[in-house]
Amino acid sequence: VTILAFFIVFNANWIIGDQWQNIRTTGLGQIMHSTDFCFPNNGRCWPFALLHYNILVLLQCTSPTAHYILNLLLFIIFSVTIFITINKSIPKRETSSVWNSSIILLASSYLLFREHFVFLDLIYGETILALLFAIFMICAIQFYRINNLFCGILALLCAVYATYCKEPTFAVFITFGATMLIFNFKKLTRNQKIISFLLIAN
Repeated sequence: VTILAFFIVFNANWIIGDQWQNIRTTGLGQIMHSTDFCFPNNGRCWPFALLHYNILVLLQCTSPTAHYILNLLLFIIFSVTIFITINKSIPKRETSSVWNSSIILLASSYLLFREHFVFLDLIYGETILALLFAIFMICAIQFYRINNLFCGILALLCAVYATYCKEPTFAVFITFGATMLIFNFKKLTRNQKIISFLLIAN
């Protein structure tokens, strides 16, 4: 994580090209708006993908370094959530703590290595999307295992926000909600059925 994090802030500077979204808004101390990222004529709409950079305007930190430091912080949070998600989702062998730790470490390292490149630039909506997915999985696991309503609501909020960060994302949550309803309907509680339906409706 430390090595990957170093390359996120290494030689941080504006890149002329796709970073025009940042340069002309948060780079100048101006708020980004969701309408800036809707292009119906081109079939593109990702209104929430880069709005997290607005926090830098509120903090009056608009340099390119500040933007990459924000990416760094998101990457660190993503790393922690990925580790927690895998730790909760992988079946463990009660007789082998070394096996459990090795699987969690390898799976986490693989995912971090695969995903870290989106944190190296400011143009990817996947930066916040990856984090939202990881938080969604943690909360969904808790919600469907022990019916923790707070986790269910938080998972739903992450799904709603993520849907507007990248167009195809809605299919993931439709599939997730539909799968829970189709294959586990009789086992689901009332709250679990409602959240599953709302994932589809979103």
